[in-house]
Amino acid sequence: MREIKIQYVLQNTVGITYKTYSLESLERGIDVLFNHKDYKILAKRQYTGLKDKNWVEIYEGDVLECLDWYQATVEYDSTTATYDPFWCWENSEWGESVKIKGNIYENPELLESNQ
Repeated sequence: MREIKIQYVLQNTVGITYKTYSLESLERGIDVLFNHKDYKILAKRQYTGLKDKNWVEIYEGDVLECLDWYQATVEYDSTTATYDPFWCWENSEWGESVKIKGNIYENPELLESNQ
């Protein structure tokens, strides 16, 4: 079974922060001691189970650069039960050409270059 993680994107008056929890820790109630009342939850992002060429975990909403020329936002495709752009991993050795450029929350300007 693949590891399931949920990443919260939180914003307060200081800026944006991330908190990542494994499903197991959420179910046990461990690790949920973080006080969310001072934050507005912007998103809950699921870990894809994949890593980029720098071994950074990839989450939904990350903006990836694939093969040094193609940029795409990671989204879950329920019709194929995969994360798009899945072909980035099919066309490279374990994501060696996949790099996280940012995400849609901290780098919304990257969405413009996706089109």
